[in-house]
Amino acid sequence: MGERNLSSLLINLQFVFDLTENMLLGKLVIAAMLALTYFECGAVNVSTPNPGTSRSATNVRATPASTPLSIPKDLLITLERGPCMGRCPQYAVTISADGKIEFDGKSDTRVTGKASGKISEDNLKKLVAAFEKINYFDLKERYTDAACPEVATDMSSATTSFQSNGKQKTVFHYHGCVTKDTHESYPPGLNLLENLIDEFTKTDQWVLKE
Repeated sequence: MGERNLSSLLINLQFVFDLTENMLLGKLVIAAMLALTYFECGAVNVSTPNPGTSRSATNVRATPASTPLSIPKDLLITLERGPCMGRCPQYAVTISADGKIEFDGKSDTRVTGKASGKISEDNLKKLVAAFEKINYFDLKERYTDAACPEVATDMSSATTSFQSNGKQKTVFHYHGCVTKDTHESYPPGLNLLENLIDEFTKTDQWVLKE
């Protein structure tokens, strides 16, 4: 091989080496740029919320399952307060699906006989939810004597009824029916339900005497 050919070969080898080195360096630069772009985009996605989604939109509260969205067409709720050993108001109140309230004062009430009123749709829904909360349809039909953990004497009573979606139940509740240890009203929640009916129908206007 002549000196001229050897020199040309060395030049070609140097060119190939430089080209290979430049390609490797180029690949490293491209890889570095891609990595930098990836991390920058990731940081933006984490720290910047989607403009179409706000905090309030993600925390929308659903209507509680215990509150009915509509009132059953056959809804009928009644409460009747019975006598006691003494002077206790005796009356009956009936609530229909349209919100109409019918009161009937029987004894020791401000109004003796018929009176009427109206319950709001919101309160009527809350009342239905209160019946469902204590599983009214699962209660016994009578809470007196053997059905009570302990019985106190000379107490009043209340009878409630609930009709909804083709089902109907009536429960008699003697208020001397209490728990053994704490002497709280038994079963739990029923006395509160009776008082809630009074509250939402505003029976005080017909019961309490001046």
